[in-house]
Amino acid sequence: MTTDSPQPDSQAAATSTYVPEHFPRNEPVKFSGQAGEFFGIWFVNNILTWMTLGIYSAWAKVRTLQYFYGNTEVAGGSFSFTASPLKILRSRLIAFALLVVFVIADNSPADWALYTYLGFVAVYLTLAPVLTVLVMSFQLRYSAWRGISFRFNKDYRGAYRVYLPPFMVLLLLFGSLMLPAYSEEIEQYMGWEGAQTEQVDEAPQAELAEPAPVATNDTPEEVDGKSATLATGKPSLTVAVTEPAAEAEEPTKFKGQSSPGKSSSNREPDLEVVLGEGGAERKSLEDELDNVNPYLVLPSLILMLVFLGLLPYFDFISQRFLARNVRFGTAEVSYTGVAKDYYVIYWRWLLATALLVTLWVWAVATDTVTLMLAPLIILTVLYMPLSRAYLKSRRYNLLFGKCSIDQGKFHIKADVPFLRLAYVLITNTLMVTITFGLMTAWAKVRTARVILENMSLDVNAPLNQFLAAQDKEQSAFAEEVADVFDIDVAF
Repeated sequence: MTTDSPQPDSQAAATSTYVPEHFPRNEPVKFSGQAGEFFGIWFVNNILTWMTLGIYSAWAKVRTLQYFYGNTEVAGGSFSFTASPLKILRSRLIAFALLVVFVIADNSPADWALYTYLGFVAVYLTLAPVLTVLVMSFQLRYSAWRGISFRFNKDYRGAYRVYLPPFMVLLLLFGSLMLPAYSEEIEQYMGWEGAQTEQVDEAPQAELAEPAPVATNDTPEEVDGKSATLATGKPSLTVAVTEPAAEAEEPTKFKGQSSPGKSSSNREPDLEVVLGEGGAERKSLEDELDNVNPYLVLPSLILMLVFLGLLPYFDFISQRFLARNVRFGTAEVSYTGVAKDYYVIYWRWLLATALLVTLWVWAVATDTVTLMLAPLIILTVLYMPLSRAYLKSRRYNLLFGKCSIDQGKFHIKADVPFLRLAYVLITNTLMVTITFGLMTAWAKVRTARVILENMSLDVNAPLNQFLAAQDKEQSAFAEEVADVFDIDVAF
């Protein structure tokens, strides 16, 4: 009797504590971080990072993420970050070694430096998609909510399909921007310079084809003592160049060249072509720009328009790739965003940018820069944080607001307000600048709060039952733990 009596009481207690779940329901995301608490962590992190010459930065990153994860809560459970600082330190040592190689190459002869730069570009283009997958895999592997870890599917082939096209367009764009700098070499290689030179030389040859000079009574000595001129009355450079003896006796003086008895302070600005040693021409910047073939600028303009036109699509496929490869336990994440939404965001941003550039061009073209300088500077200063807040808020809403877990049973909602985020970013920038960086911790906490507190989770199925199933499947899931390259790459 005595042994059986507690059983009904325990069963009754268990029954009384059970609260049935109601769904569908909305669970808001709560952020409880405080600027004063995080300031102590941030300050110690910076001091120790400086004292250890950057070695402590790995521990600083872990402490920062643990603070923000631990203070973010949804549906009664908080997040956690469980990565080891030693793995982050290893990745940063690799990045530091590459930086040392880059610095050594920068101080090497030009040929070696060029080969090193090209090698870095080739390696980056080859490994950038792989690095993106590895970084996401590391970040999510050590991120968990209510004891269940996230994962990232290592789809390397899909990463190359997503990231290689924009990288190639950017590479072609940067290469086309270098074409005007090699205008003369390209014209010589293409044979354009010879044809243009023949057309330009027709007029001087026609001018030189003048009748023979009329004989005078001057003696040869008097002719030698006079300045030789062409029939047009202009000083002859040809005579000075083709008669070394005369040039040796009295060198030809050009505009801007001071005589031995005059001070060089009265020299006029050297805006004309000056003959230096060996007859080499030194040209001003204006002359260099005039000699650039306008056809060589067209490829960069065309590629720039192509890149701007494809930028929304590139961002869309990147966000979709990242979202669809996320796993919560073993549950897949689906993404329902479309490219049209991204085009609306980016075309509005590009329109605002074009209007600002048009105002600057109009002010310069109409000589009203002095009158419009102050308003244009104010507009430009405000444009930077406003455009950043607009893109940040809209992209957050599209990325998280279009994600759902386990075939739509749990849907993430995001509605980060543009104007409120813009106000936070502007005031953050002002306070960090005024305090010389001491308000950085306060700014990070404010930015995290305005983003996280405008997100929520729509629960359309029993959440506790789902979490219990994921915990059981995760325990039985034999996943290969990260290899040596699955690290937080610090590029």
